[in-house]
Amino acid sequence: RHVYARASATGKQALCLGGAYAAVRSARRWWFRAQPDEWLLCVRDGRLVAAGVGISLLRRPGDVVVRFSSTMQRVAFDCEALSVERVSARVRGFIFWSVAAEGDAPFRAYSRLGIADLRHPPPGLRHPRHLLTSPQHKAFQQILTAVVQRHASTLTLAAIVDQQDAFVEGLTARLRAVTEEMGVAIDQVEVLGAHPVDETVRAQMGAAAAEQLREEAERVRRDAA
Repeated sequence: RHVYARASATGKQALCLGGAYAAVRSARRWWFRAQPDEWLLCVRDGRLVAAGVGISLLRRPGDVVVRFSSTMQRVAFDCEALSVERVSARVRGFIFWSVAAEGDAPFRAYSRLGIADLRHPPPGLRHPRHLLTSPQHKAFQQILTAVVQRHASTLTLAAIVDQQDAFVEGLTARLRAVTEEMGVAIDQVEVLGAHPVDETVRAQMGAAAAEQLREEAERVRRDAA
C-alpha cells in the first residue's frame, strides 16, 4: 500500500513537471523580446498595436511580430545635377537615417521600405544591423539621388559649389519632407564635395575666386594704410 502511494505521488509530480514544461514551451512561443539595439513591432489586423526598442511583448493568436535593427543606416550619393543655369555639377556625400519613433512610423517604414525581419532574415541581408537588402538599398539610394538633383536645380552653380552649409540645410529639409511618409528620420546630411563637371567652368570659377581674393586683400591693405 505504501509502495502504491509513493508511486502515485511520483506520478503526480511527473504530471506537474510535464505540465509546467509544456506551459513554459507554450509561453516561449508567444513571448518575444528585442535586443537593446532592435525594434520589436506587433501588428494586429493590419494595425500597429505595440512598438519599441528593446521591449518585450506577448503575442496573441493572429498577431504578427516583426523584429529589425534600430541602428542608423548610411547611404551615399554621387551624382551629376543641373544648376538653375543648366550647368552640370557633381555632388557627392552621404546621409544617416533611421526608423522614426513617432506614432505608427515604425510600421510605415517596415511596410513601405521592405525592411528585413530578423525573425526570418531574407537571403539578401548582408548583416543583421542592416535594415535593407542590396536591391532595397539601391532603390533608397535612387530616391536620395533624385532629391539631391531636384534641390540642386533650384540653386545657382555658385550656391551649390561655394555655399555648402546652406546647400546641406536646404537638402536636409527637402529630404525630411520626402521621407516623412515613409516613417524615416533623417539624422544627418553631409556633402563631401561639389564642383562643376566642365573643366573650363571650373577654371573660370577658380580664376574668379582668385580675383575676388586679390581684391579683398587690396581693400584690406588700403584700409590699413
